[in-house]
Amino acid sequence: MKVNDGKYFENLVKLLEKAIDPDSIVEHDVEIPILNSHKGATTQCDIVIRTGKKPRETITIVEVQDRTSKIKPNDFRGWIHKLSIIGAQHLICVSRQKFPESIKEQASLSGNVIRLITLAEMTDDIPMSLMKSKFKIFHFNVLKIENLQPILSEFELLKFGLSENDILKEFTIFDNIFSVDKSKMISLYFLCNQFVKEKELINSGSEKIKLDLDEFFILASGHFIKLGLEFDFTWSSKVEYVPFTILSYQQDQYGILAWLMEGSYKGEKGTVWVKIPITRTGDIFHIRQIEHSMPVNSSLSIELKSD
Repeated sequence: MKVNDGKYFENLVKLLEKAIDPDSIVEHDVEIPILNSHKGATTQCDIVIRTGKKPRETITIVEVQDRTSKIKPNDFRGWIHKLSIIGAQHLICVSRQKFPESIKEQASLSGNVIRLITLAEMTDDIPMSLMKSKFKIFHFNVLKIENLQPILSEFELLKFGLSENDILKEFTIFDNIFSVDKSKMISLYFLCNQFVKEKELINSGSEKIKLDLDEFFILASGHFIKLGLEFDFTWSSKVEYVPFTILSYQQDQYGILAWLMEGSYKGEKGTVWVKIPITRTGDIFHIRQIEHSMPVNSSLSIELKSD
């Protein structure tokens, strides 16, 4: 998925940096004060990474270039100047293209102050585990709910001074007014979805759900009331797979630090997009954050295959 938008590219870099160092604060499009400015002037930084706490906080600025051409020496000198006038400790330069040898030489002479990184689509050095992976979208619809039979605790109705009509007032299947643990709130739609989750290869069906009085609750007037519930429902579903590309986040002289899987797909129910930064320790892959957008009544799952 190629998007010709510098801010979009910067957001990808932010996701990857947060995945590499989850304990740091990673900010996008930040104005940083210029040291010794009598007028309180600031300068814009694409990404700012704050590591540790004051008075030992380390600030790294990340400058991103989303162009088809290589970074020019003047751009590089401008970033170095920005590093000095704001008093940051590190500069990370990110580009889709390889860096010129002159810039590589200057970066190497800085010790670990300047780091050069390319973020680009690659076919080499990508683990087969990622290549075999799939983004699967499960679209689920509840077509009809019938024979709804609620049973309320009479003791609790008296205890809280509520009537059956107070509790069983009109609600939709998407209202999060139910719970199985008095903590996480769920809807009837969620309940039906979870009930048929293992039947993703089936397109439609009819089911019966029966919940005992001691294992299900409804929230009414700020109180969790025990609720027995039995009902029939019919449903339909569809599974779609989202095609994706893999970008490698590679630092000069250190190799690949992370990968980014991104995919976009326009299906029958609307557009789906997914962005997943991935790091690796030995044979273990780490997925700490997922950004996605998908149609209502849909859920995302990732099949990460082993090598």
